[in-house]
Amino acid sequence: MRKGFTILELLVSMGVILLVSGGVVAAFNNFNESQRVRQAALTLKGNVRYAQNKAVSGDKPTSGCVTLQGYTVSFTGTSYSIQALCDGGLVGDSTTTSLPAGVSFVVPIPAAFTFAVLTGRNASDRTLTVSGLNYSFSVQVSAGGTVTTVGF
Repeated sequence: MRKGFTILELLVSMGVILLVSGGVVAAFNNFNESQRVRQAALTLKGNVRYAQNKAVSGDKPTSGCVTLQGYTVSFTGTSYSIQALCDGGLVGDSTTTSLPAGVSFVVPIPAAFTFAVLTGRNASDRTLTVSGLNYSFSVQVSAGGTVTTVGF
């Protein structure tokens, strides 16, 4: 009797190994995509809080602003920006952040809103949802100024 494996046994074991490794790669890709969308939402949350803190502290731009009214956060499909709102309109440098590739805001794109100077409040509750592939995460901004995450 010979020792060893038949060609059929080797082919079956190789097939099983390939199926398992394919499943592992697919699971990793899905996890990676969910983490990219999650991180985009966490960055959005941090930047919204940054705008709120600048408004609460009354941090005026160095030029072009006599009376600071607050800080405005505005949106496009794949980016958002923060800029000071003064008596003459939006002034100073705009801080723009682009979402990662494959991640965008859920339609309808959120409307711009402004954190009022010294209070850090805005006109109404907002839900900012970012989405990519099959994942979405939201940042809620209440009229009272609370910033929280949803879907984590």
